[in-house]
Amino acid sequence: MQINRELEEIWAKTYKYIKDNIQEPEILSTFFKPLFINRYDKDKKSVFIKLPSIYYYEHIEAHYAKLLKSALEKVLGPGIKINYEVPQPVKKKGNKSKILLGHTDQIPENAPLTVPPNYAETIKNPFVIPGIKKVQLDSNLNKELSFEDFVVGKNNEYAYIAGKEVVNNPGHKFNPLFIYGNSGLGKTHLVHAIGIAIKQANPRLKVLYVNASAFKDQYSTHVLNNKRLDFLYFYRQMDVLIVDDLQVWENAAGTQSIFFDIFNDLLLHNKQLIFTADKMPSDLKKMDERIISRFKSGLEVEILPPDYEMRVKLLKHKAEKDGLKLDKTIIDYIAQEITSNIREMKGVLVSLQFQAINLKKEITLELAKEVVEKLTIKYKRDISVDKIAELVAKYYNIPKEKLSEKTRKRDIVQARQISMYLAKKYTKTSLSTIGRKIGNKDHSTVLHSYKVVSDLLKTNKKFKLELEEIEDLIRRN
Repeated sequence: MQINRELEEIWAKTYKYIKDNIQEPEILSTFFKPLFINRYDKDKKSVFIKLPSIYYYEHIEAHYAKLLKSALEKVLGPGIKINYEVPQPVKKKGNKSKILLGHTDQIPENAPLTVPPNYAETIKNPFVIPGIKKVQLDSNLNKELSFEDFVVGKNNEYAYIAGKEVVNNPGHKFNPLFIYGNSGLGKTHLVHAIGIAIKQANPRLKVLYVNASAFKDQYSTHVLNNKRLDFLYFYRQMDVLIVDDLQVWENAAGTQSIFFDIFNDLLLHNKQLIFTADKMPSDLKKMDERIISRFKSGLEVEILPPDYEMRVKLLKHKAEKDGLKLDKTIIDYIAQEITSNIREMKGVLVSLQFQAINLKKEITLELAKEVVEKLTIKYKRDISVDKIAELVAKYYNIPKEKLSEKTRKRDIVQARQISMYLAKKYTKTSLSTIGRKIGNKDHSTVLHSYKVVSDLLKTNKKFKLELEEIEDLIRRN
């Protein structure tokens, strides 16, 4: 029988090879330091590695199986066979534990989410700041963002219906639910509303809303304090997990790794997962492909920029809720000027309310114009004519230089007209300069283009939606 020192020496050499090939110290300390070789059969060239739990098995197999095999072959020679020994409680006579051996053993379906005994007393709530009195987990849901205050229109109807279905059957209908769309369109409001409704219907469920940035910061803090597993086990206790603004994880490999483990466990046990991002899953280019594939196993639904009718509806609802009396001409003006961002529209109303109550001003169309102008002036100052032309060309997948060519091709002419319209709207550049920079035209062409685009906006809904998407591009650049 081998003595432990031999096995310890084999593992020490293996660990050194692994350490030389992994840059992240937290990965080493979390996933490889707790491991050890329990047995080594020289005749069969089989190594038996003891793992603390099934979660190590899943993670190492998914991420580091090739590296571990290379390391062992470096120490023990080619052809080595790796077997894992993982204690995993399953239902069977005598209530004994089964040992999973090797790569091909099946994980019992609906296996309980167990916490190792030595962690039972030490798991910390990531939402409790050290030094502050500990409190029971709060769902982090904003009670003001309920379904009762969510305005439904053509732009968000499908997302709303999906959310209601999830409330009726969390964990089973549309799981995971992935809601995407540009910033300021109401994604956060909707997921809060879903969480609130689930909690009201099922008070015992552990429902948690967390912004992706906060999740990322919590994870970093726990890694620095060598508390990664505490973090892992805390999130595995949730019945409904809502993560907002996932796009911030695109360059965070460590956060994606821990999230993948949490995601798998919750999904396996029919826990409801709800996510938001500013783009659809397939456009999250720097996100782990395995995570993307799991997003796609559920329902993806988009929230679009509100059309004119929806913007009017939103403004009326917000004004009525805040007790703000607005003339129809004021509401129409705001709805026409702010086309793609609900948050900005609400910002205008907040400013008008402040001036009416605190400064005792009468809310007139002139005052509304002043407020809107102040809100949008940064775009007029920062964006250039060239940048607008570049973004329009990019949106329509046309080389920018084509906008200056003498051609009657409809797609290029329309892109040029849109560029002129937006340059007039978002910059203080003279009409003659706009014409010279976009197609080497005179000021009358710019005026004509502005009228053509303005008329199309009134009659063509598809064109209107395209323009709103381009304007959002301008605002974000």
